[in-house]
Amino acid sequence: MRPTYRVQSSSDRSKLPGYTLLEVLVVLSIAALLAAALPLVGGSWLESLRLHKAGEQLVHEVYSVRHRAMTRGDVISLTYEDLRDRAREARLDYMNYGLTVSDAIVFYPNGAASGGRISISHEQESVVIEIDGVVGAIHTSDQTHD
Repeated sequence: MRPTYRVQSSSDRSKLPGYTLLEVLVVLSIAALLAAALPLVGGSWLESLRLHKAGEQLVHEVYSVRHRAMTRGDVISLTYEDLRDRAREARLDYMNYGLTVSDAIVFYPNGAASGGRISISHEQESVVIEIDGVVGAIHTSDQTHD
């Protein structure tokens, strides 16, 4: 018995699985457009993440000062200069943004505080840390400026 060979017609080839060259080019074009637009959108998003990370570092510093006052039994004040010096020592990110501190914030051994406000900002966004003047509770909020 001799083997038989069958030639596929063009109509049979259209039923084979796979993608056409045109489909592949369309997908690659869309991917290239998305990749080109990513820095435009991603830049502000990335900067927002960095600002919030810096805000978390700042909150940690405030909690640390409050905890130190309570454990040592001392009255400790927190000023802009204290935060600036600490940021330089530990290479913290919050000094890369506009840092403002409302007067010196004093923490007492019982956990109370004199109250105050600390904020860092970049362009239209800011992270605000408010220290309650009675119980020394620390609250954070995000604000967007127009």
